[in-house]
Amino acid sequence: MNQRERLLFCENCIHQNINIKNGVTCNLTQQKPDFEISCKNFNKDNIKIKKNEINIKKDVTLNLIETENIHNKHKTFWLLIALSIIIIILSYKYIKLKNNKVLFDDIKKEKLYDERELQRKTRQKNTQQKAIYYLANKNRVKIKRKKVKKDTSFMIAKRLKLIMHKKYYMSILKNNELPVLSIYRGYSFTYNKVIKDKSKSLSEQWINYRRTLAPGIKVFDVKKYEFEGIKVEEKNFMIPGARNIYGVSKLIEIDENRYYFHYFFKQEFEDYNMLRKYLNFYIKIK
Repeated sequence: MNQRERLLFCENCIHQNINIKNGVTCNLTQQKPDFEISCKNFNKDNIKIKKNEINIKKDVTLNLIETENIHNKHKTFWLLIALSIIIIILSYKYIKLKNNKVLFDDIKKEKLYDERELQRKTRQKNTQQKAIYYLANKNRVKIKRKKVKKDTSFMIAKRLKLIMHKKYYMSILKNNELPVLSIYRGYSFTYNKVIKDKSKSLSEQWINYRRTLAPGIKVFDVKKYEFEGIKVEEKNFMIPGARNIYGVSKLIEIDENRYYFHYFFKQEFEDYNMLRKYLNFYIKIK
């Protein structure tokens, strides 16, 4: 038996004595324990044994509590990790869903804008076509369409000049027509050249020609005059409809040809003076 085993044996004896100088000794012999198998003076200390048992149980209980606390800490740690992962996943899905919604809204808005733009262009195109057909030949053949980048003038006959505004779109056509299909703010301009019908006056030939294209047209005389041998007549006209077409015309006769110029707009009220002002800007007799 070694010394450590002897000391453990003496712990449960009433004769055990502990002091700072000698450590554990026997109260009977005042010596350190030196027995081999058992001590003949051993007297069991029941109070101390019971106290040690209580301390052991207490230690075991504390160890169990500490182990449980460690387990709970680990459990809480992994629970927080799992909760964090769930929050990250949900946040990612929310952001993705929000981005998808924003993207969907953008696509929807873009699609709606494209549809509205298409409707606007279609409506504008239909309006332009309908407006131009009132006073231009329906069988015209377009050979060129170009936007006028600056105010342009050119001679269409001897002593007769046409000035085209830079905001116009010109469509040069066959069959002696030069209508502008799309101009600034919806105003339209057309030009026709016909061979003089000697059986009809300038005005009569123009009215017959116009009524073949717009049967309901109403014509109002403005004035007639000659400019150095060139016959000129100015008229106002109106084509009734859901929204009336108001326009002005200038008829010019040079030698064996007659030229018809028209400026018109689809509007709710008549303003012939304004239309005449614009038409006089475009047509110049030299």
